[in-house]
Amino acid sequence: MLKQLTKIISITSLTISLTSTAFAATIELPKEHTFPEGVAVSSNGTFYIGSMQEGSISRALPGTNKAEPFIEAGANGLVSVIGVYVDESDNTLWACSSDAGHLGYGVSNLMGTNPPAVKSFDLTTGEAKGSFILPGGGFCNDLTMDKNGTLYVTDSWSPRILTLTRSATKLTQWINDENLGADQWSLNGIDVDNSLDLIYVVNINTGSLWQIPIEANGTAGVPIEISLSKELRRPDGLKLIGPNTLAAAEGASGGMSIITVNQIDHKGDVRRISDGLDGIATFAYHQGSAWVVEAQGGSFWCAPKDCGEPTYPFKVTEVPLNLDNNKVVSSGNIFLPGNAFFPEGTTISADGTKYIGSMKYGTIVKASPGQVMAEPFASGADMVSVLGLLADDLTNTLWACSSDASALGYGVSDLAGQGAPAVKAFDLSSGALKASYELPGGGFCNDLSLDSKGNLYASDSWSPRILRLEKGSSKLDEWLKDDILGKDLWQLNGLVINPTTDELYIVNIDTGQLFEIDILDGGAPGLINEIQLSRKLRRPDGLKFLDNNLLLTAESAAGGLASIELSGGDGKVRTITEGMINNPATFAVHNGSAWVVEAQGGNFWCAPEKCGKPSPPFRLVEVSLP
Repeated sequence: MLKQLTKIISITSLTISLTSTAFAATIELPKEHTFPEGVAVSSNGTFYIGSMQEGSISRALPGTNKAEPFIEAGANGLVSVIGVYVDESDNTLWACSSDAGHLGYGVSNLMGTNPPAVKSFDLTTGEAKGSFILPGGGFCNDLTMDKNGTLYVTDSWSPRILTLTRSATKLTQWINDENLGADQWSLNGIDVDNSLDLIYVVNINTGSLWQIPIEANGTAGVPIEISLSKELRRPDGLKLIGPNTLAAAEGASGGMSIITVNQIDHKGDVRRISDGLDGIATFAYHQGSAWVVEAQGGSFWCAPKDCGEPTYPFKVTEVPLNLDNNKVVSSGNIFLPGNAFFPEGTTISADGTKYIGSMKYGTIVKASPGQVMAEPFASGADMVSVLGLLADDLTNTLWACSSDASALGYGVSDLAGQGAPAVKAFDLSSGALKASYELPGGGFCNDLSLDSKGNLYASDSWSPRILRLEKGSSKLDEWLKDDILGKDLWQLNGLVINPTTDELYIVNIDTGQLFEIDILDGGAPGLINEIQLSRKLRRPDGLKFLDNNLLLTAESAAGGLASIELSGGDGKVRTITEGMINNPATFAVHNGSAWVVEAQGGNFWCAPEKCGKPSPPFRLVEVSLP
């Protein structure tokens, strides 16, 4: 038996359990929730788990280790709940409802009451939204969604994948190909790689992995089988967790495997991470861990006379994924004070101290190396909403953007109207105010960067201009203004200067564009060049250089990070991670990790009547970079 060492960290009302073994935490399901199969997680850490026998869905709120009833048995025509999927962009919980009872095994309490279908529910309230019957019957198993909002569904009783577009009223057949598996109980777990426009799907019976291109018109391309270094042992749940990197739950071993796919020769290197859990099925990927359903399927998917009794309570178990040198994991959190901190800017000094600004409170907090709870650092100084931050160790200065959007009726700070938009300079050690520089003509100071000579640059999100504070100057000047960068409100955002070439790069959060501007020898701006990207960035925010030709950006619409490899005037975009952070904004890079602000901006940057409640605690999330 594995010996466990448990450490409890209490942070205000939040308690987190950490263990030194491969299985770090569990979520216990209610007594009436039996034989779970599908699980999904929202970006704030809420888990949704379906029951095969009861035809219900339970929910575990962030920070809790016990789930509670959420959607009652049989609601919206549920029979056996298999795969579940969270679509936060539409506030929808999707679920596969199926019925295998007529085969004499896999019997739900609601056997025979409704045909197999995809069901949709309100993610917040659990109220029914829609029902979409599988054409010709079948067994709805797992679901995923592409960047266009098209839902993909596996049918385990035939070699087909069904789709449901945003505007559709019924499921349609996307592909039906016997190469994928002609036998009953074949197709199972499915996920999408939006950066490559690929669908991945596993065959639980043969242990095979396939990729299917999504053509430009949305149709299915020719399936390609990935040649695996090890056969997958009855693979079930499948998730993309990084560039060309998948995680799979293996039902026959009760464990998890990582698959690294080579897109040139279509080979897949399989690395086994863990085994020994009880009848695992699907899993949810959250903060670098697989949260695995212990389905105890040996007591459900069998003839009644052969079934043993299950062990109560049923559980979802955390399995941290060790991805060696190709890791894309979240291994740390800094927790921020209060229930409405709404962070946006962050920076890290050379000694590893992290600084985070609050849009709501108009303050700056810091976390020294090793701290998990941030503490007060700087306040007052006529700050309103704190946006971009920049630590300058050479001058012992913390630079900060202070802005005020309250005149628009949203994005309202507690200090609205108490200060003009400005760049603030604080002592990096003490937090004492050193200087303040107002934006000429007003505006919205968003992000900051320094060139090699110590001149400071700031983006203005309310006009297509970049401001400059020349080293030693007492005021900000308009360095560049050009409609090419974006004419509308809320456009210019993250900016960064290549420290070796003094080229300035800036993103347009609205259009997903990236621009490069040379800084000439005399300090004037050169020509504006739009980088031709391999794909549009999904509401890019923070922007940082990883090396001379490699940028990193936070994609707020995708809940993750993307890299941009620069070559001439082109930029190849690769998804690093997505769906794991609730509205990422800026980030800082330190010791091989990106520390990403989880802004929860959907509860701040909107008209008040449309804003839901945030999900504290607010966090700065560590994402280890491959």
